[in-house]
Amino acid sequence: MDKHQGTIVRWVSGRGFGFVEQPDGTQTFCHISAFAPGTQPDAGDTIEFTIARAPDGRFQAKDARIIASAEAA
Repeated sequence: MDKHQGTIVRWVSGRGFGFVEQPDGTQTFCHISAFAPGTQPDAGDTIEFTIARAPDGRFQAKDARIIASAEAA
């Protein structure tokens, strides 16, 4: 699968999901389950991920990992 990079533009911690924006402006849904256990993403984090089709037919991020934390910036 192709790896993509993007920035989390919105993250709802209490619900465990958000949206990641790729350099071309495309936004993709991202669920907390896309990350390794114990990882807590936040808005502004840059992540690397693959894209898969969810059971409902929409695209979502999978196999995500934080490559640059917004806190470190």
